[in-house]
Amino acid sequence: MGKYDSDFTRRVTETIEQKRRDRRMTIDELCKKTGIGRNSYYAKQRGERCFNTCLLYTSDAADDKA
Repeated sequence: MGKYDSDFTRRVTETIEQKRRDRRMTIDELCKKTGIGRNSYYAKQRGERCFNTCLLYTSDAADDKA
């Protein structure tokens, strides 16, 4: 379990992964669209880094309804 592993982090990562798969988006596409590097993405998935929730609300990706 990572330092930032919590119920919140698990819910966020599970939701992001489900939406990514629903849209048939690759991890590379998700990282490019959100501006998150691959290493950072995987560290967040493992709970080694926390999600900064303000980024979820201020990212241009949050406005993308496609």
